[in-house]
Amino acid sequence: MTFLHRRSANVRLSIALLFALALAGCGDAGSIAGTETEDLSPAGPKRAFAMGFSAFPDENTSEAYQRTFAQAGTYGEMILIQRPVPWSEFITGSLNPSKSTQDTTRLETALAQRNGLDVAIAIDVTDPRDRHRLAPLPDELKGKNFGSEEVQRSYLTYVRYMAASYRPKYMALAVEVNLLYGGNPAEFNRFLPVYRQAFDIVKEVSPD
Repeated sequence: MTFLHRRSANVRLSIALLFALALAGCGDAGSIAGTETEDLSPAGPKRAFAMGFSAFPDENTSEAYQRTFAQAGTYGEMILIQRPVPWSEFITGSLNPSKSTQDTTRLETALAQRNGLDVAIAIDVTDPRDRHRLAPLPDELKGKNFGSEEVQRSYLTYVRYMAASYRPKYMALAVEVNLLYGGNPAEFNRFLPVYRQAFDIVKEVSPD
């Protein structure tokens, strides 16, 4: 992954991936319930690096998702939120996505704040089942690629939305792009100038 990060001395990020079911729905951020976890933090001097955990819950429920953030706050300092571009919601260039996306944003930012967590965002532009191609596109974008203005606009608008809404400490603008480069160099080369635009957008929205 390619990370944008704040300038800070001698800070290293360790991300422990917790593999589980994908999140289907989060509920309303206004109804967050407190989650108690047993404190098993190791004794001794404070770590010299930041520990991060993936936001994948151990089961597909709102309660499990909240518990994942609580556990990350107990044992670490950072939460990784990784998901594909919701292409249809940003195809017009509007920063006003669906109610579901906005509710998820409110919930996740509230949970991160409640549990004292910095946020790392990873945008998945390739298909996890086949990293040589783009993440599945909606019907209106079928057959298109990063040479398409619509695909570019959807991706860049989503990057802006995530940078502005989450103010992440770290941001990956694509996941496993080395595999895209190795298996589909033409698409990688189409993506590269768009990535550079995305980098500038993030720095514009959040210079740190």
